[in-house]
Amino acid sequence: MKGRVAYLEELGVDVAKVVNQLPQVFGLRMENMKGTVAYLEELGVDVAKVVNRLPAVFGYSMENIKGTVAYLEELGVDVTKVVAYLQELGLDVTKVVNRLPPVFG
Repeated sequence: MKGRVAYLEELGVDVAKVVNQLPQVFGLRMENMKGTVAYLEELGVDVAKVVNRLPAVFGYSMENIKGTVAYLEELGVDVTKVVAYLQELGLDVTKVVNRLPPVFG
């Protein structure tokens, strides 16, 4: 438990908010949390901002997120710009993409 709290603090995350919105964080595997953070960093997003707004990101399937990102890239979309824009709006990228008409997904 202390390891997860320290890790979240290192990221600059509001630990109380994350625990309040995602109490399961204490049951998550550290390697999965670190994998999520690494992928978010790879996308060039502000990890603390994303986790503070959407703590559930730690529970998302990285396979699904990577698939969505790969699909957008195939369409020629600059994923970093899309993610940054949705992040500024406080929107969950996965939910937005899942709402696209079947022709897009």
